[in-house]
Amino acid sequence: MLDVNISHIRAAGATDVLDALTTHAYTLLTSTRRADSTPAVRLARSLHTAPPTSLAAIRAHLDDAPHVLPTLARHAQAGDRHALLIAAVLMRDRLRAIARHAGADGYLPCGGGTEERTEPHYLQSAAMSAA
Repeated sequence: MLDVNISHIRAAGATDVLDALTTHAYTLLTSTRRADSTPAVRLARSLHTAPPTSLAAIRAHLDDAPHVLPTLARHAQAGDRHALLIAAVLMRDRLRAIARHAGADGYLPCGGGTEERTEPHYLQSAAMSAA
């Protein structure tokens, strides 16, 4: 379970969800508390020779370590409570790029500008309007 206390993150100056997650991940990666040291946190720490000195430094070595995201996925499946947080922070720039290209309904256009949607409520309403 992802446990992010938004109130203390907002007080620290975070402006959006990804800022809040990055702040939380930075706190985990620089913490000396043994309880915070899950396999995902240890993996993210292993990307750095020294603890990250800034929020942006957390993502500095992701391109040099293609094994990290698949390993974080396995940690998440195994129940690591910090794996998805670390993955979201490492993928922050990619997630922002996806969000920039999404339509007002949150879906990315595919093909010739059409959207392929498969949610049951959407398929049902599409079938009703076609009839």
